[in-house]
Amino acid sequence: MVLQVDHLVELLGLGSAAGPATNLKPGDPNPVFAVDTERGPWVIKTLRPAGPWWFDRARRAASLEQAALAAGVAMPGVAPTVPGERIGMWTPNGDGSFARALIRIDGSHPTVPLAPEVSRWVGATLAALEAVAPPVPGAWEETGYPTYSAPEWAEWLDEAHTLGVLSSAQVVDAVHLIADLNERVESGIARRPGLKVLHRDVSPVNVLLTENGPQLLDFDSAGPQVPWWEAVGHFFALASPDLGRIEPDRRSIDAAVAGYRDGGGEAGPAEPEAFTGRLAADLSYAAFLLWNACGHRGGDAAWHLRCAHGMRKSLRTLSSICTSAQRWSTWLR
Repeated sequence: MVLQVDHLVELLGLGSAAGPATNLKPGDPNPVFAVDTERGPWVIKTLRPAGPWWFDRARRAASLEQAALAAGVAMPGVAPTVPGERIGMWTPNGDGSFARALIRIDGSHPTVPLAPEVSRWVGATLAALEAVAPPVPGAWEETGYPTYSAPEWAEWLDEAHTLGVLSSAQVVDAVHLIADLNERVESGIARRPGLKVLHRDVSPVNVLLTENGPQLLDFDSAGPQVPWWEAVGHFFALASPDLGRIEPDRRSIDAAVAGYRDGGGEAGPAEPEAFTGRLAADLSYAAFLLWNACGHRGGDAAWHLRCAHGMRKSLRTLSSICTSAQRWSTWLR
């Protein structure tokens, strides 16, 4: 591991290591290292692409990250670039993997629901990103959140029941829920405003509270989304520690919406349609978890169980949003 990190330090032009590195994600196939060098403290991220689609996503993510850095969004700085080929912000490692470095900063992650002052910062930050985000001229399919037909879902749910992943009652509930979700998502997409490259992963682990204020981390999941839908989805996710079981904190939502509006964000209608982006993303992810739970993406029995639990939780959250969307949308005014 020491030799690997030394190689990455040299590859990324960080100078000489000033001490041993720490693997921040032990056991992960894409380790992340904290290392000090003569040029400062760094976080070195590594990644092995999961498929050809990653290359376009990495370039899009870089377009937003670079624009955000130039606009002064509160976020970690990046290592100065060194000569050579790059895919977005990532440098090839010579073995099919990629690496990148960011300045390491000290801080802690917030708890959920976010305190109003942190929520206000999130809203203002999303507005700032929206202002510099590159537009995406393509169709909704560019988001990577596909929708699936009722017959497709029926086949997968039937298999899940056969394998014991879902009970008969859970399958019946899921069929009705997915029909409702597909209708809501298709209606929202038909009327949606334009797409932009946005962060898409403003979660507690990607917000760092520092002595100089909050910082936004990890732009690697950035991609196409509707700005208002992105904002609303994050506001509600960050206002409840378990959306679907625990009611979102109204103070957190109000502060986030105020920060977004005051920051120049283009708020859309305060209607249930504002949840379309969250519904589409979560429904697509629920399908992915269902395939994994049924063993279609490899993994061991423990992984299948975790995916089954995550899939049931996703459906519960989606059901809660559908039930509450009319009432929650009035909080967006």
